[in-house]
Amino acid sequence: MTSLYYLIASLPALLFDKEPAINYQKFLYYAEAVLTEDYFARLKAFNLQEPPLSMVNLKELEKNYWQWDISLKNDLVELRAEARGIDINKYKRPSPDMGTKNLALTAFRESNPLKVERQLDIMRFNLLEDSKNGDYFSFNSLLIYGMQLQILERRMGFKADVGRKRYDEEYESILKDVKEVLAENI
Repeated sequence: MTSLYYLIASLPALLFDKEPAINYQKFLYYAEAVLTEDYFARLKAFNLQEPPLSMVNLKELEKNYWQWDISLKNDLVELRAEARGIDINKYKRPSPDMGTKNLALTAFRESNPLKVERQLDIMRFNLLEDSKNGDYFSFNSLLIYGMQLQILERRMGFKADVGRKRYDEEYESILKDVKEVLAENI
């Protein structure tokens, strides 16, 4: 337990919109040195890029986070589908309502995709921060730190010019499809 305390105490602070002073791979390297195999596997499994397919074997922290994330995404799907007149049932995943409707509405109203992603990441980051409940030196605190670090690394990977280019390409592709459908039906 002393080594876990030391590890957590030695990690640099994470602040949203600030590049972290440590990367996720180095974090895992340090964590692997002090954790048992089971705890390290659990830490690695709490991965932003690989959400779990099932909630069955998840512990409370991970289960709450993923249910909240799915609930938020479901609410976004609902808003987007309603705006486009699309059936939402094939896009929603099973999840309890986690009170994310207002958060989804805030993100939905933003027209800039980069700002939407920033808002969603702030929501995720803050949810995790609130999950600490004043306990800063437990294994759950290490899990939270790891996920927050992943969120920040993802944020640092966003480049406005690349995002705008991809958005414009996707938009042009959609317009082309719409024009083809209209031409076929006229």
